[in-house]
Amino acid sequence: MSDDDGNPFGRDLAENNPLAGASKCPHCGGLAKTSPHPELGAICNICGAPRIGVKGVELSGKEKAPLEAARNAMRTRTLWRVATLFGSVVAAFGLAVAALVAVVASFSSAFGGVAMVLPWVILALVARQKAKGETTNLTRALDEAWKSAARDVVVQSDGVTASGIGEALGLEESKAEELLAELSVDDDLRSRVTDDGRLVLAPSTMVRIDAEATGAGKTISADPLEERFAALEEAMAAEEAEESKQRTRGE
Repeated sequence: MSDDDGNPFGRDLAENNPLAGASKCPHCGGLAKTSPHPELGAICNICGAPRIGVKGVELSGKEKAPLEAARNAMRTRTLWRVATLFGSVVAAFGLAVAALVAVVASFSSAFGGVAMVLPWVILALVARQKAKGETTNLTRALDEAWKSAARDVVVQSDGVTASGIGEALGLEESKAEELLAELSVDDDLRSRVTDDGRLVLAPSTMVRIDAEATGAGKTISADPLEERFAALEEAMAAEEAEESKQRTRGE
């Protein structure tokens, strides 16, 4: 068994390469693949930080900042959750001791124990609220990162549906539909609905390179709206010129 170059087992090795489809992690810098995650969407197989895995699309890099914010929120939330657990355990233990003192001695003796437990109860409650706040920050940052990646998919296509975004980013179609709906209000994107009711997004300004006509590095706009307006302006100018000629002949 060999590949096209005569290299024995070459094709099998390429298919079974554990790094096939891997990319550089923006957090740890390692070359790794991603794995699905129920909350984060996808995580790095090396450091476990939130990442976005793509197929056949080059990300713009705008997703890096929100991914970094998501990782920081995740770490901070973990610390607050630990504080919540610690405060709850200490408070529960203190209340148990106070109850035992009340049974063995008197209720008045237990008041001091309850007073000592109160700061730990407050710590647990505050830490719990802080953890909830970091969860909100985490969700917001992840939404921004995935929305940026979905936009990159749209910009690099001639038109894409929710299933196309889901396939490119490894997302369920329901999540891809949410991203598509959010991007539909983007002024730089245009949307249309197919005959079977599917929403399709595409760049509002399609740009192509024509080296022979324009020279290297120059771009030509092929936006359908711009072309229609240009054609309309030319028609109106021609009509005005014709009317002007007719008026001149009449005079």
